Amino acid sequence: MTTAETTAAETLHIGIDVSKQNLDTSLPGSPRFENSAAGIRRLLGDAAKAANGRALLLCCEATGGYEQQLC
Repeated sequence: MTTAETTAAETLHIGIDVSKQNLDTSLPGSPRFENSAAGIRRLLGDAAKAANGRALLLCCEATGGYEQQLC
């Protein structure tokens, strides 16, 4: 199955609310991460574990540039 054929049920969707200090996510168990390089690495690692082999879709809003490092 190609990426284009991946269904919503096979994809873990994670919403991220961005602020200057934090990234608040919809990840169960570890919803808040520091908005820093280390926090983003931790978020991505936790998201990959939660996806458990499924496709992963991260979505965040533009917040005055605070999202740039994450993107």
